[in-house]
Amino acid sequence: MENKKIDYLEIKELYKGNCSQLFLIADWKKNLFIKSYFIISIIVTLLLTSITLFSSLENKKIIEKILELVIPFFGALVGFSLSGFIISTTFGDEKMINKISRIQINKILQNKKDKFSYLQKVSSKYALIVIIQFIFLIIFLMVYFIFLMELKTTCKILSQIVNTIGLFVLIFMTLYGTLLTLQFIINFFTISQSRNLFFLIEELERLELIEK
Repeated sequence: MENKKIDYLEIKELYKGNCSQLFLIADWKKNLFIKSYFIISIIVTLLLTSITLFSSLENKKIIEKILELVIPFFGALVGFSLSGFIISTTFGDEKMINKISRIQINKILQNKKDKFSYLQKVSSKYALIVIIQFIFLIIFLMVYFIFLMELKTTCKILSQIVNTIGLFVLIFMTLYGTLLTLQFIINFFTISQSRNLFFLIEELERLELIEK
């Protein structure tokens, strides 16, 4: 094991800078829709959509009012999330990064299925959240643009169905995109815990007070 060499191309493959690699590291199938947030968003969306049935406003007017609120809100939210992502990429000092790198080297030498480092996983999860919120913002802008054109249809039933579905999707995206900010906070806390743990272990090793 000590004499085993690591192929440069293998290392290069682990650090490709494209969307497919980002989704792979972030484990998008698991983290794209966080189960608890998804369920909460669906339940609240169903409740709010049901309440609109008793509103004196048409669904179209409700959608317009929601869009006027969420577009600037999500613009700020994406900015906040992007700032968090930038902070995550500067995580750790030189000693900590060296230790994380040694852990990754051991994974590669042992040919483990998961060869990505802790830093790669943290930054990719932040990037995934930013991408989701940014896509939601683009959708909001597109829907708002469509509403500005004031498209009309002679079929009122079709119009009602489309507006109801649109309202449901809009409320869901607003709730889910906002709840992802909570995941950002949890990730920040996790990073803080990891950083504090590293320095604590380092100090305990220096004082020879830790058993290995």
